[in-house]
Amino acid sequence: MSVAPDYVEPVVAWRIWRVVEEGGDVWLRSLFHGAGWPRFEPLEARCEASRLAPWHWRRHRHEAPWEHCECGIYGAQWPLIATELKRGILARRRGLVVGQVSLWGRVVEAAHGWRAGLAYPRRLFLASGGNGDPLEQYRTLSGLERYGVAAEIIHLHDLVPVLEQVDAGI
Repeated sequence: MSVAPDYVEPVVAWRIWRVVEEGGDVWLRSLFHGAGWPRFEPLEARCEASRLAPWHWRRHRHEAPWEHCECGIYGAQWPLIATELKRGILARRRGLVVGQVSLWGRVVEAAHGWRAGLAYPRRLFLASGGNGDPLEQYRTLSGLERYGVAAEIIHLHDLVPVLEQVDAGI
């Protein structure tokens, strides 16, 4: 008996990443965890619940994501990301990138998106506030392009309208 995959193609979702510089190179990092995103290989989810919270010590180890846990690599639907962008998350915090992510493997649908077992950036957008150092922005962009996916700089005021078109496939 074979098991059919949840989806034939990867689920395309949205994320916001932190951009960090390590060893003179630019890397994507999760906003809420220290997880770094490798280049040219998928990020693989692992459940950390039993390690992080002592009351979970009896919970059995499981493949991530699991329906009865919060583990997995998160990807959001566009409306949630648009709301955060309109609230000014990128204007308040430096070093953030918004983009699309491909999610595959085991995928669990959630209220505002998905949690997946495997993920890789699909398209990256670096917001420019207009007052940043252009040389620094292009150096960051060059580092993002090392993920092998399309990356571009968009002025912060144009970001939501441009990304709405990207989400709509225009």
